[in-house]
Amino acid sequence: MALELAGPISGTFFAGNHRAWVFSVTQDGVAVNISGATGRFVMARKPGSDAALSTESSPQTVTASITDAAAGEFTVSVSADNTQNLLGTYLYQAQIEDSSGNKSNVLHGYFTFKKNMI
Repeated sequence: MALELAGPISGTFFAGNHRAWVFSVTQDGVAVNISGATGRFVMARKPGSDAALSTESSPQTVTASITDAAAGEFTVSVSADNTQNLLGTYLYQAQIEDSSGNKSNVLHGYFTFKKNMI
């Protein structure tokens, strides 16, 4: 049984704005308690290219926080400064690592960033 994630699969956003995406981890339609888990997130132009945003970079350019463990929710947040130069379409991937070190790639999709006109 693979973990599933309900959240934005694709979306269009403006560069230079703060973003917070909330994801819900489920298994067979039921929320998975992710207490003790770590959320990970990476976004790049294409697989194998340098990350535009990542929880794994130093310093981090995005954070993933467990916001409601019992409901399987974690939130990925990025500051306006870190979206300032994002333009175009990027592939992203979200992952959960449990307290035993088991990793589940639970979602991927595309986010498009457009120039802020105001």
